[in-house]
Amino acid sequence: MYCATCGTLLEESARFCSGCGAPAPAGEAAASAGTAERLWRERSGAQRPREGLPAQPAAAAAPAAPPAAGRFDFTGGALGFFFRGVGALLGAALLIPAPWAVCWFAKWFVGNVRLSSGSALTFTGTPSSAAVLAVVYGLFLLASGNAENDELWSNILFLAGIPLGWAFCRWYVNHAQLGAGSFRFDGSVWGYIGWTLLTYLSILTIVGWAWVMAVFYRWIADNIRHAEGTVQFVGQGHQILWRIPVMLLFCLPIVTLPWAIQWIIRWFLQQFEWRRSAFPAPAASYP
Repeated sequence: MYCATCGTLLEESARFCSGCGAPAPAGEAAASAGTAERLWRERSGAQRPREGLPAQPAAAAAPAAPPAAGRFDFTGGALGFFFRGVGALLGAALLIPAPWAVCWFAKWFVGNVRLSSGSALTFTGTPSSAAVLAVVYGLFLLASGNAENDELWSNILFLAGIPLGWAFCRWYVNHAQLGAGSFRFDGSVWGYIGWTLLTYLSILTIVGWAWVMAVFYRWIADNIRHAEGTVQFVGQGHQILWRIPVMLLFCLPIVTLPWAIQWIIRWFLQQFEWRRSAFPAPAASYP
């Protein structure tokens, strides 16, 4: 039997607890104490202290496995997205708070991305992981504001912004987690630069840019890795073709800007599809 006060294991003939000195339970009281001990142990999954040993906490529950299939969605509000985005830009422009501002926005954004089954993503990035990237982005914003009337510097900054976009894409993906595994972006910077330039050049075709953009996003999805599944982009060029002009039209009244941006971002995220692998890679072989 056990002491009802401190949980110390007692001899059957003991009259007092050797641990705290409390009177030992007898008869029905001892049986009740044993029953209470068993029920407490079954419900909590832990063990009470024995003979001076520390209590053993219940094992942490393992993260739920990702669903077999589903599409991503964005559940954040339009105003929340807009004002947080503006706050992150201001924080980046001030340089010193840039890592915290960028990470604050990323944590909110990724935390509002979930699969159609309800499984939510989590963000594991910290300000230290974004320090260099955020400061470089802040310098880029300052340089862009000072080079509005200089065509040469504007072109240089445009080209410099492409690898910066790749770095942000990689940082976001590498710090997003679904279930027990994290995502990883393996797309090369040169591939990202090539597809970005091709997308801009395709504007000259009037309508061909939409199909190039769809292939570009498909390339991004194909280079996203996860130990338990794959990501695919299923959006089509003709679907992008009319949505981008409509989004731009809705931005013109200014007051509708947050809803227009949230609408197009949510649609693009909904075109990314998750499929769990039949034979997931072992965690030890997947960094």
